[in-house]
Amino acid sequence: MVFGRECGNHLATFFGASGVGLWPGALIVGVCSVLILAGCGSSSDPATPSAESAESPAPSQESPSASASETSSGDSSPGSGSSGPRAPLGSENPPPAQDQSFPSISFPQLGSSAAGPQISANPVVQVDTNFGSFQMELDRQRAPITTENFLNYVERGQYDQTLIHQVFPKAVIVGGGYTLRGEPIKVGPPIFNEAHNGLKNIRGTVAMYRDPADPHSATSVFFINVKDNPAYDHRSGASAGGQPAKLGSIPPEDYGYCVFGRVIQGMEVVDKIASVPVHDTEQFERTPIQPVIVHTIRWVK
Repeated sequence: MVFGRECGNHLATFFGASGVGLWPGALIVGVCSVLILAGCGSSSDPATPSAESAESPAPSQESPSASASETSSGDSSPGSGSSGPRAPLGSENPPPAQDQSFPSISFPQLGSSAAGPQISANPVVQVDTNFGSFQMELDRQRAPITTENFLNYVERGQYDQTLIHQVFPKAVIVGGGYTLRGEPIKVGPPIFNEAHNGLKNIRGTVAMYRDPADPHSATSVFFINVKDNPAYDHRSGASAGGQPAKLGSIPPEDYGYCVFGRVIQGMEVVDKIASVPVHDTEQFERTPIQPVIVHTIRWVK
């Protein structure tokens, strides 16, 4: 305002000296003073914020802990509506929203039984060995007890890093019983023998091994038939009256070995394993000279 009054006095002196009448001069001085004052008011001092800047919110200076608490209570949980990743703290240009769709991955769903997934009547497992991989389809309809027992061992990883500990060349390969150190794996109780289910020990089938003297002694050890082996089949026989013999009256040597699945892919790998050189040791008869390792058995469908 001091600068405005000085400007007005100078203008009044100028108009008086130039011969302009007092009243018109006063009017002109007044108008000029108003214009000068308006111009002076619009020249903001750098230390004085303008009205526009005073109304604008100040940049956020929140602490990292405050930002973290906001993040954890906001968009991080699934289904919160976040369309993309949050901008890093202090970022001036947040990344654009991204489509967070992922490839669908199917996992076997655990069923009501202890064995696990209830995907189909014929579950498929994949056997990965140091000679290659093969797949076996299990027959849950005709050998339900044996299938559930086998899948229990699969689900618990009991067959991982075990040996094909016996190979009877071009006849059968036997595994599922021993670790890489030759120690027996932990097993559950023996199961009922379902060898009377009508399935035969033909090439490519998988069956449970048991104590030859006890038909119902199978636990974890299984074998794969590389050729037809009818000697391992169940032979029910007949009584003197022509009626089928009851299961409890069948001698162990006739009860057979329960078939519960078959190789559906990779039989050439089984044949390769069945052709490896073998020797007899104090622990095993016909054990491979080069170890045949079952890395994993996984339920794939």
